[in-house]
Amino acid sequence: MDCENVMVYSKPYYKLIQEESIEDKDVYYKFVNWLLGEFDLYLQENSTGLKVYYPSGWLSIKKRTDFTMEIIIASKSKIVCEKKYFQLVSIYNQVKRTFRYN
Repeated sequence: MDCENVMVYSKPYYKLIQEESIEDKDVYYKFVNWLLGEFDLYLQENSTGLKVYYPSGWLSIKKRTDFTMEIIIASKSKIVCEKKYFQLVSIYNQVKRTFRYN
């Protein structure tokens, strides 16, 4: 996952938007499954992708095509928004290493 993304401020949230290519659709499903466990104490919706609500915002991960996914992180704090993004990058890289997709 590269670290080039778009962050915009739309009152009251900072939104970070990242479109990421994936090598295999199984990577996406394992990534979402890992996130379900990582954020199990927060309110979650997983009808279309995964949306997790945390105290100062939310994050959303959706599969666009078999080879792309969209990550949106919204937070009232720019710092929290960036921290959540780097947390997701770390988890994504861990999933790839664990299941040998890199």
